Amino acid sequence: MNIISQLQHKAQSRAATDGGYNPITGILLVEAAKLTISAISHLCVSRNSDGQVTAPNTLIMQRDAALPAIFFTMATILQSSGAYYLDLVPYLALSQLKVILAPLFARVILKHRYPVWSWLYVFLMALGIILSQLGTTRSEPSSPPERQLMMLHGVASMLLAGTFVALGSTCVEKAVKKNPGSLLAYNVQLAGYSLLFVLCYYSWLTQMSFAQFFRGFNTLVVVYLDLQVAGGLLVAWCVYMTSTVTKNYAQGLGFSLAVTVPLVQGHHRINIQVAAGVLLVLVAVLGSALSAGRASAAAEPSGREKVSDVEK
Repeated sequence: MNIISQLQHKAQSRAATDGGYNPITGILLVEAAKLTISAISHLCVSRNSDGQVTAPNTLIMQRDAALPAIFFTMATILQSSGAYYLDLVPYLALSQLKVILAPLFARVILKHRYPVWSWLYVFLMALGIILSQLGTTRSEPSSPPERQLMMLHGVASMLLAGTFVALGSTCVEKAVKKNPGSLLAYNVQLAGYSLLFVLCYYSWLTQMSFAQFFRGFNTLVVVYLDLQVAGGLLVAWCVYMTSTVTKNYAQGLGFSLAVTVPLVQGHHRINIQVAAGVLLVLVAVLGSALSAGRASAAAEPSGREKVSDVEK
């Protein structure tokens, strides 16, 4: 997912935006593709032996999909603004705000209880992300007021976007866990709402003019949109199979790679702050995975004992 974030920043940075690419058109195409793929997949896998489509309660899914669709739509628009105003590393670092907020929202909304070590790993990951950003930020003379205002705009956009992503992901996890087996149908509802919201927003911005819809599209934009579609479906599946918090740990690992790989390829010196930040993120990701594995292994024998007791 951090590869997608890098492409998003490159496609929507100030230099790229001068070429005329409108990120709202990209969001429209992504949501339309998600809707089409999810609808076709749902029709293919939900047929019973008589060839009829079995669907869960559509009204419940429509209600559950409306709010996260608003959150994700707002977050995507705000991320576009952040990519426009911020450099790559601050943009990537601020996009990880959901790593910190997701456990908090899961605790409040989903009533999840996390052990102390889980909160410790979240803190280590947040500290590692901050150190990585500070280590890659060049010391420059004071920026002009215009540049400071643009950076403030970008930071505010990314903070709001991270909050909306964490809220939306938590709502999605609650919905798909409440209706097992309805992931594809829920994706249809979610993409449908998002497509409608973005279409209304685009129509309002352009005064119902679609003449310049594909202006500024190039190979980079097309690759970014394709990865955005695949990444969105993959993230939904990961949330369904695990949780929002687990998915964010994987994205934290991707953040470490996104920060270090360009430095290595460009033969830049990796200072102590970057090294310490990346190390903390890796410790948080690996520690969380190992602790979760031990917890699952410890719970498995007790489950088997209960089964054997029932059989007796």
